[in-house]
Amino acid sequence: MKKLNFKMNKIAALVASGVLASAAMTSAKAETLIIDAQVEINENITLTEVNPLNFGMIIATAAPTVGDQPTIIINPQSGIATPTDRDGTILIVDAADITPAEFNISDAAPNVPLTMIISFRPTGTALELNNAGDVFAITAPTFSVNNGGPVDAVALGNEVYTGGALSANPGGANVKIGATLAPTAAMDGRRMGGGIYAGTFSVEINY
Repeated sequence: MKKLNFKMNKIAALVASGVLASAAMTSAKAETLIIDAQVEINENITLTEVNPLNFGMIIATAAPTVGDQPTIIINPQSGIATPTDRDGTILIVDAADITPAEFNISDAAPNVPLTMIISFRPTGTALELNNAGDVFAITAPTFSVNNGGPVDAVALGNEVYTGGALSANPGGANVKIGATLAPTAAMDGRRMGGGIYAGTFSVEINY
């Protein structure tokens, strides 16, 4: 009986040993998983003009010197145009068409800082509105983002300005630009001739 018991114990030991060996072999099995990695760069920015910069219908008499020229300043937030007489005079005849420049930013990455560059010198000088030799100059842009308070654009050089860091919400952003209009010194105290004075300027938005 003791011998039999011994044999049974030995068999049990061998069986147990086999189970442990099998378990050890099972735990050594490995699986490999391949995981993708990627990143996307969003370079999309869409700019859509809503309104031009329009100083309305006026009558103006230029001053003899640059520093004393009468001006009209458009507030980008309120859209109100304020004339200021100096040695010359400016009178707003019809304010119906007065608007700050306005454009929408869309498709940009949300809540990421954007930089705005305003260039009033497409020909290398200040933005000049010329009509038969009479000239108005547009300078000193200000801007409003999503109807926020007016902010002075910072001069970078000759009539080039930066709006600093803007941010497009998930729905985009609305930007309005106001500025100052004044006759140039070349007018020498004369009444500005009738007609439409027109020009263009550029706005650049980038990451």
